[in-house]
Amino acid sequence: MNATDIAVTVSTSRRDFIGGSDIPAIIGVSPWADEYACYLGKIGELPPPEGETKVQRRGKVLEHAIGVLYIDDAPHHPTLLPGITLAHPDVPHFRAQIDALEETDDGHIPIEIKSASEFTRGQWGRSGTDDAPTYYCAQLHWQLMATGAPYGRIVALLGADDLRVYTIERDEAVADFLGRRAAEFWERVQTRNAPPINFDHRSTGETLARLFRNFNATEIVQADDALRAWRDVMVQSGERIKEYEGVREGAKAHLLATMRTAAVIDFGDGTQYERKEVKRSGYTVESMTYVDARMKKTPKSKPGESPALLEGQSWATNN
Repeated sequence: MNATDIAVTVSTSRRDFIGGSDIPAIIGVSPWADEYACYLGKIGELPPPEGETKVQRRGKVLEHAIGVLYIDDAPHHPTLLPGITLAHPDVPHFRAQIDALEETDDGHIPIEIKSASEFTRGQWGRSGTDDAPTYYCAQLHWQLMATGAPYGRIVALLGADDLRVYTIERDEAVADFLGRRAAEFWERVQTRNAPPINFDHRSTGETLARLFRNFNATEIVQADDALRAWRDVMVQSGERIKEYEGVREGAKAHLLATMRTAAVIDFGDGTQYERKEVKRSGYTVESMTYVDARMKKTPKSKPGESPALLEGQSWATNN
């Protein structure tokens, strides 16, 4: 089935459907939200964040440019069609918001376009593989479910100039898992049966702060032993953070003292300690030059490397 064979839906409130950006939170792989936060958003109890973040705005602004880079750099020079929102053919409240569609011999396949910070480079595998972050793969699988396409791609720009392409094949076991978990979640929304709070998720504190926002609160809660224990954990953890920051700086000093003027320490286990000079322009802050040193994975691919194709796959070119 081609994506163009499916009726395009008109997107309404995100409360009315499950989209691809909800799926990572529902299955517990999103670094930004958990199932509880997603549930609160669907039932209208969690106020939306105030305004668009810089990361979100950057992603929207760069989306078209990244698509152009993919067209220019890929050996087969693909033809991309504008993004659309599709309903799952069997479940209308399952919807997939697709950034772009690529014309291939196998029909139209979904393209998920991402711009990622330089600091997330270690989360991305080699271009031409399927080794993209799990939460983005989950989004693309959701799009494959809606389109029926045999595979799709994640096109990601890491930092300023490292374009990587990942081809993800449709997997029926993954599709069944996502469909089942989404159906269970939607049943929770319809019956107002909240999932448990994941207190270990890094976003939970922010979620609860937004949920219980009350600038005029005057009530005082008297602590019991359990609350005192959590207070102690919070205070002691803060002290440990300061302690280990000192330990970390000491370890860093040992590395720098040993490497002296060298550029890299190669540990032989896939990691390196790299030092380089960074020049910052004076666009928003005063111009400066400083030395940056950090741990990194041993590079497996070269920036600008042409994306590999599926083995045995033929493509129409637009030369």
